Amino acid sequence: MKKILHLMTKLPDKYNGKFVEISSLHLSEYQHYYVALVSDGTDLAKYYPEQANILDLNSLGKISKWKKIYSLLSSKDFELNVFHGLFYTGPFLAFIAFLFTFFKLGDKSLWMTWGGDIYYFQNRPKNFLGWINELFRKRVIRKFFAIASPLDEELKLISLNYKTSALHLNLLYPNPIGIEKSPEKKIEKGKPVKILAGNSADPQNNHLEIFHRLENLKNDVVVYCILSYAVVDLSYRDQVIKKGYDIFGENFIPILDFMGPEKYKELLNDIDISIFFHNRQQAMGNIYQFLYSGKCVFLRKDTLSSVFLKRIGFNIYDSNSLIHLNKTQLMKLIESEKKNTERYREIIEEYFDTPAVISVWENGLEKLFAYIKKSH
Repeated sequence: MKKILHLMTKLPDKYNGKFVEISSLHLSEYQHYYVALVSDGTDLAKYYPEQANILDLNSLGKISKWKKIYSLLSSKDFELNVFHGLFYTGPFLAFIAFLFTFFKLGDKSLWMTWGGDIYYFQNRPKNFLGWINELFRKRVIRKFFAIASPLDEELKLISLNYKTSALHLNLLYPNPIGIEKSPEKKIEKGKPVKILAGNSADPQNNHLEIFHRLENLKNDVVVYCILSYAVVDLSYRDQVIKKGYDIFGENFIPILDFMGPEKYKELLNDIDISIFFHNRQQAMGNIYQFLYSGKCVFLRKDTLSSVFLKRIGFNIYDSNSLIHLNKTQLMKLIESEKKNTERYREIIEEYFDTPAVISVWENGLEKLFAYIKKSH
């Protein structure tokens, strides 16, 4: 039985955690080992299926952790190393670049992209450290044997930016909250349209750009902002809250506390329109949930996620067009999208539902091991 080592930045984590569950239970043709670089310090085994082999490196010091990582990545026990995300910077990134350069560890490694890690080249700090990090990233990325993303367009982007000849695989993560059809919802006459602006407190949501485009609708909408997740800059979050109240008053609802899966689903079910203004792929789990329920999704049309979703059959609206819309036009869009619910559901189930994700991984791993260099 082939053994696969999964290097994960953090456990527990909603995406990594769901993958551990799905892969340990359903990709049983392989023996999986999951390495957590960072954890919450508790016994990780209690979160996951009994057969999940989890190694928690959180308690190790830097040098001990690096030694352990080298011994695992270079071990002949594992036929494949999977890097779940490539968000490393600084000394640890330099360490990985060293291993890839001098020990050829990339020859049996797969980069499972997350989205944000692909776009570091355009969103990195514009300073010397940002430049150094990107230099090391190039050395690592060019040596991966295989790179995976659900979007063909992103794999092409990686090839263009990093001149890599890696094997391309269309793999994706299972949705951690599950994809379900929400109860059909009608907007009562005279009631405001409920809008979700962005999906986290990360500045890359560009909330203020969304607010600007909704200002002409300020009396006709209620704007929800999830600001309890990915808080990387408290001053930015405070700025979003202030601006939201300044423009929308009591029709602005910032969500500052973490929500459990059921409460989160309840919120998504109550939303009429979702608007995102990232300059990259982001919030795909939320987007699939909205589309599955026949709801309107607005994205920047100059993003690869918008191109991809349109290509496979969804109607995706341009976030920049909001500045020209009134409530009547919004209502027409909402009613129009409800008619697409069944078609959208078929697309979601074909591409993104849990059984589809399992099948994609089964086929992807089979293809990868057919290409990878055999030791015997």
